[in-house]
Amino acid sequence: MFAIRARRLFDGVDLHENRTVVVDGWRIHDVDGDVPDALDLGDATFLPGLIVCHVHL
Repeated sequence: MFAIRARRLFDGVDLHENRTVVVDGWRIHDVDGDVPDALDLGDATFLPGLIVCHVHL
């Protein structure tokens, strides 16, 4: 499990400021305002994927 902090997070509807995303494996586990040991991406914007689009035809 690891945490990444960015200036903004867009959830598909709203833009949130100063969010930290906690990732467990391939899934978003939690979104929290402050986690001390998070990797800080500075002025970046999160655009989390909500589905896995990988397919074999």
